[in-house]
Formats: sequence, structure tokens, C-alpha cells
Amino acid sequence: MNDKVRILVVDDEPVVRHAYQRTLASEHCELDMACDGNEALAKMRRKPSDIVLLDLRMPGPDGLTVLKTIKDRWPESEVVVITGYAALDTAKASVALGAFDYLAKPVGPDEVIEVTRGALLRKGWALHRDAPAPFAPGACAKQAPLSAPLFADPPREESPGRCEGACAPCTSGRRDDRARGLDAAPTSAGR
Repeated sequence: MNDKVRILVVDDEPVVRHAYQRTLASEHCELDMACDGNEALAKMRRKPSDIVLLDLRMPGPDGLTVLKTIKDRWPESEVVVITGYAALDTAKASVALGAFDYLAKPVGPDEVIEVTRGALLRKGWALHRDAPAPFAPGACAKQAPLSAPLFADPPREESPGRCEGACAPCTSGRRDDRARGLDAAPTSAGR
């Protein structure tokens, strides 16, 4: 039996795909990459992923169209929208279509790991099976070691109190809108 977590990264920027691959690579994860919506849907048809990290603006079908298709055909997959063009209307649409979370680029390795852990936790609960140890209820991503057991340990800076007020208990993996960048102007750094 294959107990690896399947993660699909969908982004038209090679540097973004590579960064997420480096951040999430571990012996417990099976990572796949797609550069546009059509490729992402083709890969999902061949072998559905547990977690999808999805850009909004890319060639072919846009991220909202891909998100809707994924949630219609593979509702057990958790989708995290990560965009360089954060806007309240796309955030609302993403959540309404079933996205687990909505993040504004740039996102650092810690945030990618945290949101992926949260999505995996929700998927585990949704499937009525026990979540792996690092996802135990009440344990937030800040408290769980980054190297245990699913993800590689990226370079990081400690930020004391980063988790305060966001985790009591940490049941959804979500943070307030300011932490996700929804109050910030869209950046041109990525898509």
C-alpha cells in the first residue's frame, strides 16, 4: 500500500514550482508538477492528488475553473490557491468553490508547509481516519517540528509568537486574512 501523500503543484512559473518542490520534498510525499490548468487536470485524471497547490493566473483554464473541476470530480482532494494577484473577489470565489485556503504570493517555505499540513489534516478528518501525529488536534504547525514526518526541514528564521492567537486549538490550519495577504495590494512578483 502506498502511504505517501500525493501533492500536485500547479503554477506557470518554473521558479515557483521548483521552490515548492524543494520545500515539500520528502520520502513521505509524492510530488508532481503542472505548468497550466490542462496539464493539472490531465494529471488528476491519471492519478488524483491529495493536496493541490494552485495558481490562479496561468495559460489555459484559469485557477478558478481548475478548482471547480477538481472539487466536482475529486471532492476528497484539498486545494490551496496561491496567487500573486490576491483580491477579495477571487478569495471569496475560491472558498465558495471549496478551496481549503487562499494565500497571496510571495509565500515562504514555512507558510507552504503550514498550509499543506492544514489541508492534509482536513483531508484526514474528512475521510474519517486518524490524522498522522504531527496533525493532532490542538497542535499547531508552529509547535510541530517542520521535519516531522512529512516535509523536509527548510531554512527558517524563528519568529516568537507568530502563532499566538491563531491556534487555540489549531483545527483548520487557517489564519486571519492579514496573514494570508488579503489586505495587501497584489504583487507583480508572481502569478
